[in-house]
Amino acid sequence: MVGLHRKVAGLLAFGAALVVSASASASHYMLADVPDVVPAQHHATLLKAGIENTAQLYERAVTKAARQSLSSATGIDVQTLGHWARFLDIMQLAGPGPKMVRVLNAAGVDTLVAFQKADAVSLVQRMRQANAGNKYSEVLPSSDVVGAWIDAARKVKPRLE
Repeated sequence: MVGLHRKVAGLLAFGAALVVSASASASHYMLADVPDVVPAQHHATLLKAGIENTAQLYERAVTKAARQSLSSATGIDVQTLGHWARFLDIMQLAGPGPKMVRVLNAAGVDTLVAFQKADAVSLVQRMRQANAGNKYSEVLPSSDVVGAWIDAARKVKPRLE
């Protein structure tokens, strides 16, 4: 029983940390650590262009002009770069990592602007429905955590074009 209490306490602390960190800067990933976001066959090309992580990729793909420039430099299709930029747009917030962004996308939230307009309670319901069929994540956040992410999103000026 003590073990169960420790697990519950740990989960509660984790949830609280997510809420508290929601207004902090986002965590980013090395490209090699997220091959499901940016396929491995593109890693060497992006590394040659000076892009090692998701923050650098987002910066180099956030605008149409930037995507065109990066496409010219790497040979990666502009539409592919746009897809990655939309995915990484929500990852500019602290909290939602790649798995959560997949759940959010499946629930109909594919950009920071869409996230800013969301209602936490209805979004969590859609996230549960989307995750039920696909199992993107073993654990989904509560509406309080999603609400904190939405509040943090509303404080960020959208940059994606």
